Amino acid sequence: MKIKEKLKQFREMTELELNNEIDVLKKEIFNIRFQLALSRTGDFSKIRYNKRLIARIKTVLTEKAKANKEAEIADSFRQFRSMTEDELSNKIDASIKEIVAIKSAMEKKRQMLKTLKDAKIKVKILPDAFPEKMRTLESLNETARGGYERIKNLRRLIARMKSVLEEKQLAKK
Repeated sequence: MKIKEKLKQFREMTELELNNEIDVLKKEIFNIRFQLALSRTGDFSKIRYNKRLIARIKTVLTEKAKANKEAEIADSFRQFRSMTEDELSNKIDASIKEIVAIKSAMEKKRQMLKTLKDAKIKVKILPDAFPEKMRTLESLNETARGGYERIKNLRRLIARMKSVLEEKQLAKK
């Protein structure tokens, strides 16, 4: 199958199918390398071909993510334009309050994480000895990452709402 046909096929696939395809190609690369390491006949050019296919699939995944994000932004602008100025102001205030709440919750978790890390250093906890504490550390780190992402998204929404609010105020004048 030619590359253009493959790309067309990839663009028609869902994200899950594309990720599965990447996994299959990675396993195939591993098997080819394994065959080469055992001095059996293996097609070395197939490794290069599969790596390039993986790169193409990742490009298609990025294109799809961008398209989804642009559609989401357009939808949010449509939604905000249909709101009144008071509704927009209230939504902005609520979003700001949510950011403050997330930050305070994250600060509490950060303090807890610091305490756990300090305890780990003082006692020299081995990950194998206390797996529940290591899971706690990992989950706190993951929660913090999710909180930062939520704050970033809220700030973007606030910026969109403010721009629509300014448009409405300029239209009144």
